[in-house]
Amino acid sequence: MEPRFKRGFLCLGKWVILQIALSTRRQALPNPMILKRFDTDKGVYAFLEEGLEAAVHQHPAAEVLLVRSGTVTVRAGEQEYADIKGCVLPPNIVHSVQGQNAYCEIWILEKNLASVEGQDLMPPTYSSGAIMILSEEETAHYDDTLLEKFQSLPALTVVNDQRVSACIKFIKENLVETALNRAMLGAKVHLSPSRLSHLFKTQTGTTLQNYIIWERLKCAISCSLNQGINLLNAAYQAGFYDAAHFSRAFQKMFGVNPSSAYNSSILQI
Repeated sequence: MEPRFKRGFLCLGKWVILQIALSTRRQALPNPMILKRFDTDKGVYAFLEEGLEAAVHQHPAAEVLLVRSGTVTVRAGEQEYADIKGCVLPPNIVHSVQGQNAYCEIWILEKNLASVEGQDLMPPTYSSGAIMILSEEETAHYDDTLLEKFQSLPALTVVNDQRVSACIKFIKENLVETALNRAMLGAKVHLSPSRLSHLFKTQTGTTLQNYIIWERLKCAISCSLNQGINLLNAAYQAGFYDAAHFSRAFQKMFGVNPSSAYNSSILQI
C-alpha cells in the first residue's frame, strides 16, 4: 500500500476512534440539572433533575423532594422509604436518595416549616421535625404557586442570643477568611470554643462548621450565577481554598459531586 493511502487510513481510523470516544462521553454525561430558583435573600432554592442519585448527606435547611415521574427510595438512618413519590425532610437529617427512572423537583427551604402547621401549604398530617412521605396526590399539590407562598414564611432560624447573632453576622461578612473556625469566632464573641459550639447548635440546630460550609456553598453558587464565572473560581471567592476542599463540602451537603451536579456544560437556567 502506498504511503499516502496508509496515512489516509490512519487518519480515518483516528477520526472514527475520536467520534466513538465523544459519543461515549456524551452518553456518560449526567442529565442536566435545571435551576428554577436560587434566592439567598429569601432562602428558597428549587432544582429539577433527571436520574437523581445522592449519597449520604445532610444540610441545615428543610427539603421537599417531589418525584414528577418514576419513584425514589430515601434512606434516613435505619429507615428506608422505598418507591415513594415525594417527601418532606426536616433540616439536618442525614439521608440518601436513589431514583428509579425518576425525574425530580427539589426544594431547599431555609424556612421554619413549623409555622405552616394547620395551613394549606402542607398536608393536615404534617408535623415539623419528622420525615413526611407524600402521596402522589399530595406531591401534585406542590407547584410553582405554592413555591411562591413558601417565600413569605418565617426564616428557619430565630436566634435569641446576641453572641450567636454576632457570630453569624461575622461569618456572612467574612466568608473569604479561610481561617474561620470556632477558636477565632469564640474570641470575637468572648466565648470559649466549646461553649460557642454548644450555644451555636442550641440556637440554630446545626453545628458551627456545617453552618460555615453551607454559607460558603450558597455564596459560591450565587457568585457563579450572578457574575457568570465558573464554579471553582466562585468557590475561591467564597473562602474554599482549593478544588478538593470545595468538592468535599459540596458532597457533604448535597450527596453528589459538583462536577456532575453543577457544571456549566450541563446546567440549565
